[in-house]
Amino acid sequence: MREWVLREQSEYGLLELLLKARNINAGESESFLRPDYEQDTHNPFLFRDMEKATERFKKAIDGNERVILFGDYDADGTGGAVILSDFLRQIGFLNFEVYIPDRHKEGYGLKMQHVRDFTADGAGLIITIDCGVTNFKEIEYAQANGVDVIILDHHIIPPAWPPAHAVLNPKREDEQYPYKYICGTALAFKLVDAMMKKYKWNVVEGWQKWLLDVVAISTVADMVPLTGENRVLLRYGLAVLRKTRRKGLLELFKKAGIDPRRITAEDIGYLIAPRINAASRMAHATISYELLTTDDQTQAERFAAHLEEINLERKQKVRDILNEAQRMIADRSALPELIFIGDASWPAGVLGIVANRLMEEFHKPCFVWGSGGDYYKGSCRAPFGVNVVDLMREAGKEFLLDFGGHVSAGGFTLKAEHLFRFKENLASFLRQTASQLSFEPLVLDAKLTVSQVTEQTFSIISQLEPFGVENPKPVFLFEQIEPLDVWELGSSGHGHVKLRFKGENGKTVTAVGFSLGDILIKKIKPGVKMDVAASFGENYWNGKRELRLRIEDVRWSDERMPIAVDTSFRYQNAK
Repeated sequence: MREWVLREQSEYGLLELLLKARNINAGESESFLRPDYEQDTHNPFLFRDMEKATERFKKAIDGNERVILFGDYDADGTGGAVILSDFLRQIGFLNFEVYIPDRHKEGYGLKMQHVRDFTADGAGLIITIDCGVTNFKEIEYAQANGVDVIILDHHIIPPAWPPAHAVLNPKREDEQYPYKYICGTALAFKLVDAMMKKYKWNVVEGWQKWLLDVVAISTVADMVPLTGENRVLLRYGLAVLRKTRRKGLLELFKKAGIDPRRITAEDIGYLIAPRINAASRMAHATISYELLTTDDQTQAERFAAHLEEINLERKQKVRDILNEAQRMIADRSALPELIFIGDASWPAGVLGIVANRLMEEFHKPCFVWGSGGDYYKGSCRAPFGVNVVDLMREAGKEFLLDFGGHVSAGGFTLKAEHLFRFKENLASFLRQTASQLSFEPLVLDAKLTVSQVTEQTFSIISQLEPFGVENPKPVFLFEQIEPLDVWELGSSGHGHVKLRFKGENGKTVTAVGFSLGDILIKKIKPGVKMDVAASFGENYWNGKRELRLRIEDVRWSDERMPIAVDTSFRYQNAK
């Protein structure tokens, strides 16, 4: 059972309490709640290599050199390719190629064959987006053969990075850029912003801000912290999304049931990003790229319909694998340190989703492997306190063919013969470092009653939007409330339920529980009360708006445990 931690209640009002939890003091609250684009974003030329990058990019444009935009296959790499290609088309430069590798056939990153092909085709400049920092040999070869490379990558950088012409990576040890957590698409935007500011183009001043709609999607999709500059880019990006000109996005909004005038970061995370990422998981990422760049209405409708179709396939595949994984975990005692599970029939494209779902369910590091052609490919996710890149480096340094990622999410490739050894090494290392790990509890921001589920409370909470990584939706404790009734949402059997709770003075409130049907439907009985951890939300249906709760976790009366009160817990990197 997941630990609940309630913040110490104090004399602070609700807004002040929530700001304090995010390390926002009184002097910083204005810029956090109402950020200013010009004041709260950083000069792109603070990047150590931005001068070199812009000069080389401009030289390629002036000389009509062949430019390769090499993007990773996820929403971040694809989004960055959209940003750069939009810019090049806007200035009238068309001698470029967008290359996004096939996730299943080519895998992650720049390969030697790619470089040889680009060189043979007469490329003068390669710009990598959301990849490149681990491709030392490939980039060394390109540079030695007269093809310059500009790396736009935000992944953890190895001790010796590739000898590229320019490396824009906020995680460089010698990097002076003040914010370290922007994604690959945001790096592409920074490059365009720098190009717009440094050189004269026949383009309306400030045009680049129209690109922030894609920056917003990638920022949420790549699960970077929604703090500092990311918060500013996302906030303004959402404003652009609400009036986006992209025909493909507008069609995708229709498929997802989104009113663009009200789109939120949560809509991106749950409805838009999964559809865009479904392209590479189930087919090829170029579908999403074309959707985001097309000006043709018929094509926009076709690409949106295709994404909707393969996203439904992706959902079904994830459900099937999750069901199988949960049976496998139940059938054999899992190692207490981690979950390490897989099957040769599981497609690599959906393993990250499966690993994340299992991590959320079991609250421990999860490594999930599946088919990867000649080798096995896997994805891993871990709760706060576990660095999966360090973990893979330590446990698989002798035999992993490829690995990388961020602190809490990564991927790996290995031979079948090394699976057992990798699992044992991971478990051993986690046992040795168990005392240093801090598994993340469910943090409850405040204690509320049903009568406090009001528009006024919702208005206070909404000031902290956009919500996401490191600025999560506040979760509140509702103690000993009585469920009146519960019913399933839809007919697909996905385990989503809707409830009504009775509070003091007879007031009732509606709540939804996603993937909680199996737990709630079986145990709800008349008169049985429960503790509920829930966040606030709103729902629009048939033109009507409803304020409701979203259930994160529950405890029945016979399961009640003491709830720890913690004054020290703060979200990381909150400023």
